[in-house]
Amino acid sequence: MLILVAVTISMVVHGGLFEYAGKASLETNTKVAEERDYTNVQSGKTTDELIDYYTTWGQDVVRYDVTEIVQGLPSYSESLLDTNNNNVLTANAKYTDGVNTAPIPKGFKVSSVATENKVANGLVIQDAVGNEFVWIPVKAGEFTRTAWFANEPTNKASAAVCLEGLTDEEKEMLIVNSYGYNDKATFLQDKNVNSVLEYVSSINSNWTTLDQCLTDSYSGISNYFESSTNDPTGNYNNMVTSVENYGGFYIARYEAGYFSETQRTSSTTTTNTVVFQKGAYPYNYVKWGDDFSTVGTVGAVALCTGMYSDNDKVTSTLCYGVQWDATLRFIKDKVNVTESTNWGNFNNHNFSYTGRYASNGYTWNDNNATKPGGSMYLLQTGASEVNKEKNIYDFAGNVWEWTMEAYSSSYRTARGGSYCDNGYIYPAANHNACRVTLSEYLFGFRATLYL
Repeated sequence: MLILVAVTISMVVHGGLFEYAGKASLETNTKVAEERDYTNVQSGKTTDELIDYYTTWGQDVVRYDVTEIVQGLPSYSESLLDTNNNNVLTANAKYTDGVNTAPIPKGFKVSSVATENKVANGLVIQDAVGNEFVWIPVKAGEFTRTAWFANEPTNKASAAVCLEGLTDEEKEMLIVNSYGYNDKATFLQDKNVNSVLEYVSSINSNWTTLDQCLTDSYSGISNYFESSTNDPTGNYNNMVTSVENYGGFYIARYEAGYFSETQRTSSTTTTNTVVFQKGAYPYNYVKWGDDFSTVGTVGAVALCTGMYSDNDKVTSTLCYGVQWDATLRFIKDKVNVTESTNWGNFNNHNFSYTGRYASNGYTWNDNNATKPGGSMYLLQTGASEVNKEKNIYDFAGNVWEWTMEAYSSSYRTARGGSYCDNGYIYPAANHNACRVTLSEYLFGFRATLYL
């Protein structure tokens, strides 16, 4: 029999963004736990069978359809606060927002901002030095890598399959609409071209047909792979098990950055301290790693895996492809992940921002307040509220982000497009296969955490 105790948390602001009180109170009128015997309708497993399955690795999470209940974690209370270390938790704990729950790892605390402490909106946590992460809930059976088309995951191999049956006129209108035009005539007049194909060919000489342009917009995953055999950190299996048991993982709220005044250039080594905080300079000019088989001492992989090496309750890694796709699933009810122009830092998006910008990837200029359409501005992390969804900033555009996803023995995958790209052609769901030793201004990265 399974005993469930519902707990809520009182959040109190003490003059700081992330200060809180952790005193737990029972949600029910009595302190008597209600014993219930649940049956999982979809799997046919009883509660006891589910407990046996999900506690195999010692992480107590039981699923009933899509409801996830975190068990075996101490309640969030004042006794767990490290008052000598910025009030972070001294052990993993359970957090409840009144509707949903999430595990909070040791060394972190929960935001007290109303828009940041709800799981459905993107629960934000922060470590002792200010790095921020967002909880990504994962439903049972949905932690898979996938291709994307028309803002939805698809099992089809490529966009060419998805585009079957469309006329040339319909294909042209897909492209025309992606640039914000409702009719082709106005589009052709404004672009000063005689055909849609003429215009897209001027952007990319490889696009000699409409199908080539559209197919490149939606990358399939047949050539991309991810498993323990191509993970030099050895974390892949543990990460998957943790996500299955806890029902999710944490992803960095911001792209990797640094606060040093030293400009990063093509010759800059990876010696700057990495942060995942608002207002940092994107940590670009960083390679994935030394090679396919080793983590190396420099590069995005090594920088991520070393962040919390002294924390025995949480592991940090470079974002995996399967985690990127899970994040797309989490945000796609609010934004279009396969046509990301209107919520990403792309060259065809006009929006307001705060902070500094660089038009060449490393020379930073004073704030212009507005990024004109057709311009290429690399921005400081979290510079625009327009480019945020569910409390995650710059998941589309700004810089391509290295992932653990592989393309071949010497190529890894970057996701999400950059400030030099078009948000329709290179949306948040896009894949970009690059040599692991590539280091240039368009590429950065983002870390994830698992308990």
